[in-house]
Amino acid sequence: MTLSAMRFNNTQITCSDDDFDTAMCLVKDVYLIHGTNMLNRLTKNSKRLNTTQTTLYNWIETKDTFKRAEISEQAILLGVKDRTLSDILKRFIELKLINKVSHGVYTKR
Repeated sequence: MTLSAMRFNNTQITCSDDDFDTAMCLVKDVYLIHGTNMLNRLTKNSKRLNTTQTTLYNWIETKDTFKRAEISEQAILLGVKDRTLSDILKRFIELKLINKVSHGVYTKR
């Protein structure tokens, strides 16, 4: 209704099918995903991975071992900064998803 109200100055507002479809798309494809990601970030003890972490972990699963430089290239493509990547790798280790073999070298579990 907010979309319809912004479009018309009438005293009686009718929600068009286009406005309804747009609102449902926003809720389903944007707000729900964003809200879930934000809740996962706020819940530090959550074992669920956010979208970016899941994408990086899916890349890790295609490798037996990988170097930090390799995953850093993937992180850059996702817009993840180096410090955030450090936190993600630390979280993967804490969740026992990967092992740190030596400085900059990791293996999947």
